[in-house]
Amino acid sequence: EMTLAFGHHARSALLTLFVVSPLARQGRRSASSLCMASNAPAVSPGWKALIDQSIKSNDVAHKNFVQLATVTDAGLPAVRTVVFRGWMQKEEGDVVNAQDTLDTDVHLKFITDMRSHKMLQSKVAEVCWYFTETREQFRLRGDLIMVTNESTDSGLILQRNGLWKSISDSARAAYEWPAPGSDRAEDADDEKDYKCTADIGSVSDNFVLMLLRPTYIDHLRLKGFPQKRSIWSMSDDHSWEPQLINP
Repeated sequence: EMTLAFGHHARSALLTLFVVSPLARQGRRSASSLCMASNAPAVSPGWKALIDQSIKSNDVAHKNFVQLATVTDAGLPAVRTVVFRGWMQKEEGDVVNAQDTLDTDVHLKFITDMRSHKMLQSKVAEVCWYFTETREQFRLRGDLIMVTNESTDSGLILQRNGLWKSISDSARAAYEWPAPGSDRAEDADDEKDYKCTADIGSVSDNFVLMLLRPTYIDHLRLKGFPQKRSIWSMSDDHSWEPQLINP
């Protein structure tokens, strides 16, 4: 399923989006229910403002296509193209219960199939995002969280349901196809297997909201001379500071 000027001194922009449950660095934390009680926006990191500007500046259909890399159980790399579906970020001051592990980190939204191989692969992943018109590459490394039909967090369930309704009829129908990556007989009935429909009001059990919580960003700007490159690393207090490095 695919960013303009180098702005490492740019101030963080304000963003008011919905709440997200991040995966802890160990990939073990799970989100619990929450209650929205404040409209105080969370502060977005500077690298997100750069990506938002690049999305705006690249007027091409493939600007939301990114490459997502994971690692198999055998230690082999696995990469595929996925579609960026937007951002998720919890608002500062939202009231949550004592068990809640949500934070105000920014997350990228994707969707996938519960039966896909990536569901069994590493929950540490990296996205490579190249913008052809501004000639910029962003690499975002971080933790994945899968929001499935078994998720209990009301906010995440709402987000999953909303994405299900936002995709096309044909995209919804694909979640009723045979399992992706499974064997297929030469005489299989394509009409029977692929000419199906999915109810917009009933989210398929196979539909998964996949979130990436970046903890490390590598931004390369190829346009102009000299080329520019910076890295952004999340500190222990979840703040971000850019560091210029050689391209």
